[in-house]
Amino acid sequence: FDPHYEGSVDGRNFFYNEAIWDDSRSPPRQIGDRDLEHIVALYRGEIAWTDANIGRVLEQLEDAGRLANALVVVTADHGEEFFECGFWGHTSNFSPPQVQVPFIFRGPGIEPGREPRPTSHLDFSSTLLELLGARHRCSPGNPRSPARVPPTRIFLTELNIEGLL
Repeated sequence: FDPHYEGSVDGRNFFYNEAIWDDSRSPPRQIGDRDLEHIVALYRGEIAWTDANIGRVLEQLEDAGRLANALVVVTADHGEEFFECGFWGHTSNFSPPQVQVPFIFRGPGIEPGREPRPTSHLDFSSTLLELLGARHRCSPGNPRSPARVPPTRIFLTELNIEGLL
């Protein structure tokens, strides 16, 4: 994925490496553009590997005749930022690269589509339990449900995603 890279950055210790970010210096970003390109290439390689293996799981479900009735969920707990908004990693800011994650839900009775509105993982567990037919304390109408949130939710993130997919 980056066969012409000749630098010394290999992706290990990326989040705590002072050769990449050093709070005691100004500016704190220490990594050069070419080294950063290499880090991003490594990250994209990791994503491609994960995507290929999810594809293998789906193919095996299809080959076994189980995909049509399977509930498939793919998501993440955070994204990674590579200085797109001035930060790096996944615990440094609530920027779009850090908080916008894939959230794919596929299964019986779920219509294909894309949700254009802001979403949250807040209701994920209760939605999953409902789709599985499980009774749980997060059921709709249960006043003691921890997942019950007023319709005017507060999102602690930037929602301006112009130029990002």
